[in-house]
Amino acid sequence: MARPRILRRRAASESVNASAAARAVYSPSEVVGHVKVLDGRTGKIVATITTGPGPKAIAVNPKTGRVYVTEQTGTDGGQAVAVIDGHTRKLLATIPVGPYQKYYDNPLGLAVNARTNTVYASNPLNGFVYTIDGNRNEVVRSVGIGGAPTALAVGSGGAVFVAGTNGLAVIAPSGAVSRIATGSRVRGVAVDSARRVAYATTDGGDVVAIEHGTASVVARGAKPWGISVDPATGTVVVANVAEGGVAAFDRGPAIRFS
Repeated sequence: MARPRILRRRAASESVNASAAARAVYSPSEVVGHVKVLDGRTGKIVATITTGPGPKAIAVNPKTGRVYVTEQTGTDGGQAVAVIDGHTRKLLATIPVGPYQKYYDNPLGLAVNARTNTVYASNPLNGFVYTIDGNRNEVVRSVGIGGAPTALAVGSGGAVFVAGTNGLAVIAPSGAVSRIATGSRVRGVAVDSARRVAYATTDGGDVVAIEHGTASVVARGAKPWGISVDPATGTVVVANVAEGGVAAFDRGPAIRFS
């Protein structure tokens, strides 16, 4: 098997997102309830935005400059998505997205379709994926997936890929749900829209590529989790939780990175 490129760097938080337009990087701090804004060129903290308790997932719409953060609405409150103006760093809206439970694996799933100005948020506690209209800042549809949905990714055609305990679910633009067998629970998901391929990491240690509705193993690791794809090159980047490192590889024969 070919050897991938391995980076031994530990992440400071579970979620991070960047805005190319604003040249800013956003990183949540669950303990204190705020989002740090870093200068994308210098890496220095330039601002801190106060949120509700437990901010976790972050997504940015590069066209509108709006930043979306999952949070709790307050002590013993429900789960919500905070909408922040990336330019003024002011809170614009708080959108409820179902129940919250302490010590439960609460939402890491948040994704933006910039073309349609639509936001998607998952709630593993009730098994729903919520569709938010970015113009109106309100939920316009909720789809029951079951299986504790977490990570989300949006395809070029508008389909939403959903990670969960039951494998990978796909929500079509119509709201219809289909499922793709992956062998075990899916932890992370990413989409390479240019090449029409989706990728998912599983509890079984597999990184699978999904093409034409079928999954095939393209890499294996001890505990792959977060995953992303470089849209320009198609390079796949995977966080390996077991070793605290990151592996980057290109498509080809199946590889092992741990």
